[in-house]
Amino acid sequence: LGVLYLQGLGVPQDLDKGRVLLEQAADLGSVEACLELAEIYRYGKGVEKDREKADQWLKRAETQPAAYELDIL
Repeated sequence: LGVLYLQGLGVPQDLDKGRVLLEQAADLGSVEACLELAEIYRYGKGVEKDREKADQWLKRAETQPAAYELDIL
């Protein structure tokens, strides 16, 4: 759902709402959400570029149990 808001697919584009929804998904253990948040901060999509935050989200993705299932390591 967060990605849909980020991209405006089927809903009005809302970068802030998309980011908040992705953060909620990440808090629930979504590896994909963590990776998307890393990209948001790395490239400054609706936020100021922040390499440190991007790296934190990548590290968080790596620590999720599902990361091994997705073979992202």
